[in-house]
Amino acid sequence: MKSKIRVLHALTITVLALMAFCDLSHAQNITAAGKVTDASGEPVVGASIIERSSETATITDLDGLFSLNVPQGSELEISCIGYSTVHAQAAANMNIALEEDKLLLEEAVAVGYGTMKKKDITGAMVSVSSDEITSTPSNNAIEALQGKAAGVVISTAAIRPGSVGTITIRGTNSIAADSSPLFVIDGIIGQSVDLDMINPQDIESIEILKDASATAIYGARGGNGVVLVTTKRGDSGKVTLNYSGTVTLDKIYDKVPSMTAAEAIDWRRWGYYYAGLGPRADEPTLATDRSLFTYYGPDETAWANILRGWDLTWDQWNSMSEADRADWSVTHKWDGSKVATTDWTQFSDRIGVTQEHSLSASGGNENFNGYVSFGYLDQQGVNLGQDYERYTIRASFDAKPVKWFRMGGAVNTRYSVQELAINNSDYLHSKARRIFTYALPYDENGNIIDFPGGDYTRITTIVGELGNSATSNQSYQISASIYGELDFGQIWEPLKGLTFRTNFGPQFSLYQHNMYQSAQSVNKKYEGTDYVESQGRKRFSWLIDNILSYSREFGDHSFNATLLQEAWAREDLMMYNMNGTGVALGMTQTWWGLNTSTVGTLNTTKDALYFNDLTESQMASYMARLNYSWKNRYIATVSYRYDGASQLGEGHKWAGFPSVALGWRLDQENFLKDVSWIDQLKLRVGWGMTGNYSVGVYSTKPTMDTVTNVHKGEGSVNYYTPGALANQALGWETTTQYNVGTDFAFLNNRISGVLDFYYNVTNGLIFEVTLPSVSGFTETDDNVGIIHNKGFDFTLNTINITNSELTWKSIVNLSYNNNEIIELQNGKEDMISDGLFIGQPIHVLYGYQTDGLWTESAEDLAEMAKFNANGHLFEPGMVKPVDQNGDYKIDQNYDRVVLGNTTPLWNLGFTNTVTWRNLEFSIFLYGAFDYLATTSNAQTGRDNVSRINYWNENNKVGADYQKPIFGTAGGDPFYDSLIVRDASFLKVRQISVAYNLPRKFVNSLGLNNIKISAQLKNPFSIYQGTFWMDSDLGSGTYTKGLVFNLNIGF
Repeated sequence: MKSKIRVLHALTITVLALMAFCDLSHAQNITAAGKVTDASGEPVVGASIIERSSETATITDLDGLFSLNVPQGSELEISCIGYSTVHAQAAANMNIALEEDKLLLEEAVAVGYGTMKKKDITGAMVSVSSDEITSTPSNNAIEALQGKAAGVVISTAAIRPGSVGTITIRGTNSIAADSSPLFVIDGIIGQSVDLDMINPQDIESIEILKDASATAIYGARGGNGVVLVTTKRGDSGKVTLNYSGTVTLDKIYDKVPSMTAAEAIDWRRWGYYYAGLGPRADEPTLATDRSLFTYYGPDETAWANILRGWDLTWDQWNSMSEADRADWSVTHKWDGSKVATTDWTQFSDRIGVTQEHSLSASGGNENFNGYVSFGYLDQQGVNLGQDYERYTIRASFDAKPVKWFRMGGAVNTRYSVQELAINNSDYLHSKARRIFTYALPYDENGNIIDFPGGDYTRITTIVGELGNSATSNQSYQISASIYGELDFGQIWEPLKGLTFRTNFGPQFSLYQHNMYQSAQSVNKKYEGTDYVESQGRKRFSWLIDNILSYSREFGDHSFNATLLQEAWAREDLMMYNMNGTGVALGMTQTWWGLNTSTVGTLNTTKDALYFNDLTESQMASYMARLNYSWKNRYIATVSYRYDGASQLGEGHKWAGFPSVALGWRLDQENFLKDVSWIDQLKLRVGWGMTGNYSVGVYSTKPTMDTVTNVHKGEGSVNYYTPGALANQALGWETTTQYNVGTDFAFLNNRISGVLDFYYNVTNGLIFEVTLPSVSGFTETDDNVGIIHNKGFDFTLNTINITNSELTWKSIVNLSYNNNEIIELQNGKEDMISDGLFIGQPIHVLYGYQTDGLWTESAEDLAEMAKFNANGHLFEPGMVKPVDQNGDYKIDQNYDRVVLGNTTPLWNLGFTNTVTWRNLEFSIFLYGAFDYLATTSNAQTGRDNVSRINYWNENNKVGADYQKPIFGTAGGDPFYDSLIVRDASFLKVRQISVAYNLPRKFVNSLGLNNIKISAQLKNPFSIYQGTFWMDSDLGSGTYTKGLVFNLNIGF
């Protein structure tokens, strides 16, 4: 990998060296002069005139006049915001007329099962172009969408390499069902993970459909929005090659560092003191320290390190008489600075180096074109033992063998390997943070200490973990999209506008998971036994669409009608799933060789399990859609989709989903048509219904549970009992959506944007309900409950400055979303055990409010006495919960309340891009506001603690956390009130600088373009509601990165 990085660096240096020595001689110059006007003859002020070969430029004055010294015979490019660009040969007296640019509104965008012009769109949607996607390097398309679409929230993937983030469009409309949108890649339905097989460099555009009038054409699948991904195809003309190379350096950071050894020792001493087991932390005794720091088990190396603060050894202490010890205790004082502090993250962290390379080729003619690309990603995690490697190949073609028939196809393949040291939600870094910093990794003989600190049931070392555990996830995926299209108008003129298209999309994936943990690994050291598991899965799915479309214009009328028949099926096969304990494979052996014969011989005295399963699901659909426009002014879209899903019960498998949307282009009305500063003004209103059937494949079938019990004292036997009750009446979740919006553009498109308000009602929530015990069953899935979801999306694009040399553009994406539970299983009753409350959002925190900490004031002492008279044991420095009903009893039935929402109500993305000549600077700010999060800094266990501001005898004013009490959970039962904090934040997520090498120099090399860029990831936060976590990642751990990128066009 290092060699690949050196090659990339060498290429960059070579390009810069060539630039330094290139020929800068000029041909004979002339003065090009003239006037730039619009279609009505009015002067155009501020138009840019650029001579591209020399990058010489100027702008027109208040009269539209310009003058520019350029090489004779050169070509000028004349452009201005809101007008079409014109190219003309330089001359002494030029008259240039610019026409209003209508291309933006005429541009076709994907809307599902076809395309529409932007001006005719009636639904709420957003389109993200290829340039926007690749403007900031990212490892997958989901990351590339961050902050680029209002109402679309990207949850950043975990720090673990190969992880893919999640997308939520306009909040959550369901409690139990999946809230992920539908992903459609080149017309083929997939999942978010499928985007990982698409190199971001291969994406032409991503359209996000947000309201039901846009998504109802996908029926049940479109309930949470639709993400349409269109990949690049070949272009007619000569063959072009493009290369993109990126190198990223990432480093892991903690928002709050761990305590030093001396700080951790003091923290534990205070806990011992407040438990009544020892003296004050600032008045320690060696005898008490021995009892405290060997309480859970001795670690003599850690104890010897602590003794450095006492300036003696344990042997010296043991050799003293009682009288000598008494004298020594008077003359010797504790000095914590002498105790060595271990940074355990040195054994878990590293600089993560990621490199990504992609090479594509495109070309063709009017009858055939093709596109092929290769991508390679090598992502090294910031945690040791975590790596991800991915290879992608994509090839597509489009052919028109005869004028009435088109055909084409695309194949995407991906092979990836994800290596993980620890296979759970934890990271090696967080394991390192748990170990006390006064403990040492090695004893005096250089041997690894297995239980640093002496806590034999809680804390294990991470040193050498890479030799004790490993996880490997291998994935191979191939998908295809094949189409054929008949144009009947080319066969018979009266059928002009009638087309029939068939799409077929098969997809196959193979997944293999293997894990080995030795008895010395972090997760198995307590048990003292080896563990191995191996799992293999494969999936095959196919989709076929038959689409009949008819599009015509008759005078002032234009319409497009679409009929669809669709079938989809998927088969998921667990080929094998086996595991065993007490397995002595060793790290040098592979476990892919495990099979049914070897599982039984792994160890006859230990458990060995083997099983597999098969699930199948199908879906059939029919859809009709009509788009109508009169005078390019009044627009209507009507659709109806009828879906059937195999997962649901008999008599409930089919459902229909209608939608209606209207649009009014006010800018085309006579009373606004001549208003020069209005370029676009459209009102939209939409209504529609979508569904959700995200339940298990066999949720409507009865299940059996396995129970193990002792039979007649002769040992354990397995027997079967009824499990979940079958509900044949289980049907669809149905969401009715209302949307009102406007599209606008003013001042020659220098100000443009979109504003949408929406209101959704979801009925028949699919939810697991509890059954009475007399039924003999515990639960079943049923359609119960109602949720309301409302909010708005706002996008504003501005061109703040534009001239021949300088351009400054800004993009603001602001969204608000809030949902509310209206009904649940028992109507208007809260489901407290499930954390669901009528009138509240779906995701909330429920618990005790806090009024800070109890103090030693007379008022607090009097209040504590009243509580303690009722059985409480409050003391100064403990958490002060709020007594909601004023009875001086803190009771879970009466004093717990909903504390707040755990999902942001507001999301903000703000991008500024400044271009000066060939230099481009961009900064991206992202923020989320008005929500809560929880922290682990609660002093709730026996682990190491972050450097927190806790209450003690020397810090009674302004403490953030309660006093520690040894042997209890954080000091009192109400500690968790303090871990709930405001999670609002505003951060700079990206800063990038890019430079396009001068065209003349690039062309002299026989190239089309060279662009180099550098980017800072997560450089700093502007505002953070809580100091202990990066709310953007939802963790106290985050990464910063430095990215270098090189793009070359041949």
